[in-house]
Amino acid sequence: MKVTASNETRQQKLEYLTDNGYLHNLRGELGMSTKALSLLTKLPDDMFTALIPKNMENGTTGMTIVPKGLVKAMRRGSKELQAKYNTTDMIDILYAEATR
Repeated sequence: MKVTASNETRQQKLEYLTDNGYLHNLRGELGMSTKALSLLTKLPDDMFTALIPKNMENGTTGMTIVPKGLVKAMRRGSKELQAKYNTTDMIDILYAEATR
C-alpha cells in the first residue's frame, strides 16, 4: 500500500513528534524515545527499555550493546515500513506511524 504525501511540512512533523514524546533535542542532536524506536522497527518498546542502562535516563548519553538477533529484527521491521510508505525518510515514516 503506497501512502500519499501528507500536507504537513517537515517542521510541523518534527514539532508533532517532539511535542508527543517521540523525539527530543539533546544538546543540539536529535534523540529518539523507545516509543519512536518501537514504531520505526515494529518491535515492542519494552525490548528497547530493557537495553538502556539506568544511568542513561533523563537525557544522559552512553553506549549499549544490541544483540545481533534484535538488530536483524529491527532491520526487518524497518524495511517493511520503508516498503509500506515507499520512502526511507525516518521522519516521514515515524510521523505516519505515530498518527495512524
